[in-house]
Parts: sequence; structure tokens; C-alpha cells
Amino acid sequence: MFTGAVSAQKMSVSLDAAPLVKGFIWSDSDAKNSCFALAPSFEYLLQPGFTLGANADLYIGKVSDIDILYFGLAAQGRWYTHSEGMDKFFIGGGLGIGVFALDGKTDKKKGGFMDLSLFVEAGYRAMFNPQFFVEPSRAYVYGRSAGSGIPIPLGWQAGLSIGMAF
Repeated sequence: MFTGAVSAQKMSVSLDAAPLVKGFIWSDSDAKNSCFALAPSFEYLLQPGFTLGANADLYIGKVSDIDILYFGLAAQGRWYTHSEGMDKFFIGGGLGIGVFALDGKTDKKKGGFMDLSLFVEAGYRAMFNPQFFVEPSRAYVYGRSAGSGIPIPLGWQAGLSIGMAF
């Protein structure tokens, strides 16, 4: 009966807490740095075990006296290998675009950029009831680097999403 309730869910929204924590840690490492990061996502069940969706990354902050902004938007797909719904183990990937600006400028000479990114991921969605879930995951993100250790999503990334399915 519980599995049937989970399988009836057709879409979900979530917020990844890992970038938020990463931004707070980076902000605390140096008084001149600050970063606030959000990573919301949306997912829709296309057919049993397969979803399509989108996720975004928004990093706003300062490095010394320079404003930084990173915005990424990606289309993603997932396969829930042990479920017909949106729960249990999944593997997925996506393709997106990322924009990084220093002092509001994406000029390459100043250190900004606009570039494609792609990622692969694996994780587990644990449903607490038919609506609420926690989702630990691990992803590898490939794209252009902002340099100087600025915490934008590149390389191996941990995730801990909290969300709601409906």
C-alpha cells in the first residue's frame, strides 16, 4: 500500500541543502568572502521509473570587494532503477548552461563566462511519507571554472535535497 502511494506521485520539487552549506563554509573561511547559494529542482514522471526535469544553481556573493554571481540552468533526466515511481535508487544526467559574472560583467577578459555544462549523478530518494523525501546524491559536473576557489558547482559534488512529491 505504501509503495502504491509513492508510485502515484507524478512530480516533485526540491531544494538541495549542500550548496547552501558549502556557501556558508566558504563565507566563514575568510571575512572578505561571502556566498549564498540555492539549488532548486523540478521533476516530472514521464513513464514508470523515468523522469524529466530541470534544476538551477544560483550563487550570489563577494570576493574581497568584487560582487560575484553564478547562474546555471540544466535539463535533467533520471532513471529510478528499482521503482516505477520517483523513489529509491536513481541514476541520471543533464545538460545545461552556466553564466558567471564578476561585478555584473560576463566579459572573458574580466574573468566572467557563459558556457555549457553537463553532469552525471547517482543517489537515493528516501520517502518519509507519500509526500516528503530526503535525497542524498553524488554528481560529477563538467564545465568552465571561475578560478580562485570560488564555490560554483564543478567536479565532484555532494547533494542532500529535501523536497515534496505530489
